[in-house]
Amino acid sequence: MIPVQDGKILAVQQVRCGFCNHLNYYNETSVGLICEECDREIPIATVDGQLAPKSFHMFTRHDDDKYYDLVLLEAGKKTEEVISCLQHMLALNRNQVKQMLDELPVTLLTGINKMKADMLNAQLSAHDAVGQVAESKEQG
Repeated sequence: MIPVQDGKILAVQQVRCGFCNHLNYYNETSVGLICEECDREIPIATVDGQLAPKSFHMFTRHDDDKYYDLVLLEAGKKTEEVISCLQHMLALNRNQVKQMLDELPVTLLTGINKMKADMLNAQLSAHDAVGQVAESKEQG
């Protein structure tokens, strides 16, 4: 698409997202920019060199700076699948994982970011295990 205003073709600028390195495009009429890849706000300079107002702040993704713990509450009925999943997730051998399962509930990981904790909890849920993501008392 070519931006046109009052019959005049506008110059297109490009900027890479500082988070995902995706190339994004904007022109002089842009008042804000949201990365097309990761949905984060990209600061852009306006014609007078000032940063554009944060008008899109409510529509962008924001990282959670807190740390979380992943706790395994129940192994579920698919024990073998859960053992395999935990071996891969925690880089432990089978005997270490089986010992952990005998001591439920057990904290699997501490001081991880929210996205990672939710992703790993979803992997556990896919094998009918019950996990819990809780805000960590430690600072990573």
